[in-house]
Amino acid sequence: AGGDRPAGNIGGIWLPRAGLSKDDSALLETITARWNGMALQDLQAINLRQGGVVCLALEESKSGVVLELLRRRLVSRLFVSRAIAASLREAVAAAAAS
Repeated sequence: AGGDRPAGNIGGIWLPRAGLSKDDSALLETITARWNGMALQDLQAINLRQGGVVCLALEESKSGVVLELLRRRLVSRLFVSRAIAASLREAVAAAAAS
């Protein structure tokens, strides 16, 4: 199920989904530890100190990771397709209704 997986990645940086199981969290930590590129902390620092992070997302399958980036306030400029924009509107409306 989608709730058992990370939200997705941006530039190879995996964003854990809230409520990730212990096993999936451990697996994600192992994968992240082996990654030689940027880390989540680097993305946070860039967004705070170096003018921000620009995100371009076109595929509707990226809606989950884009929403997680917004929740974490990791993006300063966001460019998305109409399909992703519609998904984001639905997610925000659902969250506001609950």
